[in-house]
Amino acid sequence: TSSAQFLKIGTGNPKALALGRSYVAMADGVESMGSNPAGLAKSNSRELAIGVSEWIDGFKGQYIAYGQPHLRSNLGFSAVYYTIGDFDVRDENGLPVSNSSIFVRTGYVSTAFAWSLPTEQFFVGVGIKGIFEDYALSSSFNTALDAGILWKKSSNFSLGASLLNINPDAKKIPWSLRGGLAWRMHDYLTTSLDLIVDRDSKLRIGTGANINLPSVE
Repeated sequence: TSSAQFLKIGTGNPKALALGRSYVAMADGVESMGSNPAGLAKSNSRELAIGVSEWIDGFKGQYIAYGQPHLRSNLGFSAVYYTIGDFDVRDENGLPVSNSSIFVRTGYVSTAFAWSLPTEQFFVGVGIKGIFEDYALSSSFNTALDAGILWKKSSNFSLGASLLNINPDAKKIPWSLRGGLAWRMHDYLTTSLDLIVDRDSKLRIGTGANINLPSVE
């Protein structure tokens, strides 16, 4: 498979993870950079996002992002840093090496630019990221491009698509193609559905529901 498998996790957007990663058509603001950079253009104010996550086997991640609007466009910056402590070392036969462990570091920094058409129904975004992996005994650095579109047909229905982690050598980075829709069924309920295809895995389907509780006055 490809390297940089951590790109599939989606650190930095707990809402997208809670929705089964079905976020490509709901993308909104600076936290959308990891799913659909076009959603960055939907924000009309400065945004700062900070996140911390813990994955299996002590896999920890930290995330920070900032978005700056300007007229009908937005510029975003983000950084993700993962660590795994006491990672077992194995020899060429796959057998554990006794009393030996290493500290793994991976992550990326990215910037994205998005803009909207005057109708504010169609949004386009592009981004570039620098990806690093450090496994103590070896390290690597690669770059990748992101692109996405978002069409908000009405206040109740939207479509989105994105192609993430584009690299000339597909074996280095696992590109991800996503397409989805979001439907606001009620003032308090929005459902979403995404189709996700990664370079080194089969088609996956993500679906979720977002509930907005009414305010109490």
